[in-house]
Amino acid sequence: MIDSAIISPDELKVNEPSLRERKKQATRAAIVATARELTLEHGFNGFTLEQLCERVGVSRRTLFNYFGSKEDAVLGWDGLDFPEDLQAEFIAPGKNTSATQGALTPTLLEDLLQMIISTTNRSPETLEQHRQLHQVILSEPQFLLKARESFEKRERQILELVAKRENANADDPRIQMAVTLVGAIMHKATEESFRANPANGDEEATQIMHRYLHAAKNLIENSQLENKGSL
Repeated sequence: MIDSAIISPDELKVNEPSLRERKKQATRAAIVATARELTLEHGFNGFTLEQLCERVGVSRRTLFNYFGSKEDAVLGWDGLDFPEDLQAEFIAPGKNTSATQGALTPTLLEDLLQMIISTTNRSPETLEQHRQLHQVILSEPQFLLKARESFEKRERQILELVAKRENANADDPRIQMAVTLVGAIMHKATEESFRANPANGDEEATQIMHRYLHAAKNLIENSQLENKGSL
């Protein structure tokens, strides 16, 4: 039970906004964590919404204020959009450039990775909770399709943002490869962070991402030098 952290629609609206938001985040986190625990313990079809609500200590009404279904509660995904301020910060460096007339902005890969990292850092979920979600997806095949759909949606969003920044078309091979490369770095870093010491937390995961980005850029630069030398 987490009664002290629960906020319901009937609660008096006299709390300070910051306190209210913290309580909402605590309630949401409790619902997600408990839904995943029950899924790992009994399987997704092995528990009911009533059992989930009872263990968390909330009503069905409160639960549906946060998630539209039991599946959404397990996944904990209530939106995939990047924050507007991070989008604006990412797009800004390409304001006066055009990829159709020259090269891509030199810090594209670093800025794209940083936008993704900053978005992730704003999530209330910890690295351990991400590991828990990974276990759920592996144990329940029905979530694999949902995860793939969410990944594809996020990839389309990133393609559109990169194309907007570089004043290019989303089907430009350079735009496609930039997004693919950063996606591969994120995937590889996520796998490695799952095996890392949990005490290192998200900082360790961020370091892994930058390490792989540095390796990828070195590989590309070395290939370019070799090509120039062969001319």
